[in-house]
Amino acid sequence: MKVKNIAIELIKYPPVVLRSPKDMTGIEDLAKSIETDGLLNPLTVMEKENYFELLAGGRRLQAIKLLQWKVVPCNILIPAIDRERIITLIENQKRADLNPLEEAQYYEYLQKEFGLSQEKIGELSGTTSAHVNQMLSLLSLDEYTMGALAAGDIGPSQARELGRCSDVGYRHSLVDIIKKSGASVLVLKRWVDERVGFISQAETRTGVLVSSPFGGGGVIGPVTCDICKGELHYGGLQAILCCNECYTRLKQVMESGDASQGRGEGQQGL
Repeated sequence: MKVKNIAIELIKYPPVVLRSPKDMTGIEDLAKSIETDGLLNPLTVMEKENYFELLAGGRRLQAIKLLQWKVVPCNILIPAIDRERIITLIENQKRADLNPLEEAQYYEYLQKEFGLSQEKIGELSGTTSAHVNQMLSLLSLDEYTMGALAAGDIGPSQARELGRCSDVGYRHSLVDIIKKSGASVLVLKRWVDERVGFISQAETRTGVLVSSPFGGGGVIGPVTCDICKGELHYGGLQAILCCNECYTRLKQVMESGDASQGRGEGQQGL
């Protein structure tokens, strides 16, 4: 068992207790002893979904509450039967060649079946609670994106970036681009950031969100060209795929042609 400091408010008495928590006989003396010598024996608790059930140390818990401690050292116990099942599952998971989606579903099963926290799952699985959290977040993706993840067409890091985009149609388009041509996480992050920013701007404009031929959403209303700074409606937007170097060169050429004074002159400079 591992000793861990647990917040007092998270520790609950079991449904049936042999001695009522209201019985304060000798509790003050115990509190003085703990205050002087410290808590020599941690409490024993069992981890539940949102709290810890007290298994041993009811009087010590009463004394600690009297001392107004905020946290208390506890031994966290997993029931023997459940522990055997969990260990078996973990060993099988380590041997299995799971794809990221299957790994996420496995963590979700441990949560629901045994009431384990992400921290406990990470500890038992030999990973971190942050990794468990990241994998579980994949389960909130739409079916199409999860299917691409399960098939290995996209990786978990790419899937998490895609999950930041609320425009599901645009997300699907990015999945298709990754399938066809590939895209690093850094590039994908830039695409998603741009789309999230576009949606945020669209929500503040007067106009109607409409479906884009690219699979995303656009807004009927003026937007600003990145190069010439002129206003144009959604139907006038054009998208190309290019590397950062080509984009920079294109922008330099356009700006050298004084594109800001007119689209026609900028196009001639190109």
